[in-house]
Amino acid sequence: MSRIDPSVKVGEIVRVSHPDSDIPSASFMVYEVHEDLVCGSALEGPLQYEYGEPSAELVDTQIRGFTDEQLLIVLENESIDFSASDAYIEAGRRWKLQQQGK
Repeated sequence: MSRIDPSVKVGEIVRVSHPDSDIPSASFMVYEVHEDLVCGSALEGPLQYEYGEPSAELVDTQIRGFTDEQLLIVLENESIDFSASDAYIEAGRRWKLQQQGK
């Protein structure tokens, strides 16, 4: 069983790939980190805004920080309730630090 990289944190965006299917890889916002999977929502692709729990085998690269486009997807998406989400709060904090060059 593969394990999630311990450096993956709530509020980060990771790349999720589905090598044995027609589903393209996509950016994925992490809400929760577990030993063998992450929980969150896809930010792009055919599964955009869908909640998922990809296993460690599918989480292939970690993306540090947010692009402006990714942040807008997160902030403007009305189909995901981020209001009480630790991931949303952490994502906003990380994005602000990134914009400040820290």
